[in-house]
This record gives sequence, structure tokens and C-alpha cells, in this order.
Amino acid sequence: MDKTQCPHCEKNCVPKLWHYRPAFDALRYMATQHLCPFCGGVMYQSGGQLTIFGWLVALVAGAIFGIGFIAQLFKSRDITEVFIGLGSLAFWGFIAYQLHKRFSGRRR
Repeated sequence: MDKTQCPHCEKNCVPKLWHYRPAFDALRYMATQHLCPFCGGVMYQSGGQLTIFGWLVALVAGAIFGIGFIAQLFKSRDITEVFIGLGSLAFWGFIAYQLHKRFSGRRR
């Protein structure tokens, strides 16, 4: 077996594998965390990518959201409405990113 160096305790070891289903398991493949047997830290993670169905859902949802947002921008008459729309998009995008980081992060 190949030994790798743990980034946490810097010992050379053979990682233990921990398989789990990420959030929204129908849309993503199973993920595997490679754990250090000495300190228990996550050395690295593999898997967990979107399935074909997950990509399809993301594409359709993104298209619906994008078309709706662009339609609203063309409908607005004032530049402040455009800036408010862009600010709202940035705010909710940041919230979605933070939720993604929180719930799809490394588990111990």
C-alpha cells in the first residue's frame, strides 16, 4: 500500500476510507474521505460529483433563474431597479454559496 503524508500531523500513513452520501444524494455520487488513522483528520476527499441528473437539474434551474432575471431587467424603467436587482442577485448568490460550503464540507 502507498503511504501518504497527513497534512495535519505530518506522519506517513495509509489512510482509512470513510464513504458517505453527500447532501442531495440523488443528484450526487457517493463521496469518500481519506482519514488519517493517527489524528483523524481528513487527508483528502474524492468523489461526490454531480450525476447526470444533477447536472440536468442545475442546468434547468439556472436557465429558469437566468431568464427570469434578464426579463426583469428588461422590464425595469429605472437604473436603480437594475442595481437593486444585481445587488439582490449578489446577496442571494453569496447566501447559496455559504450554505453550499456549510453542508457539503468535510465531515469527521
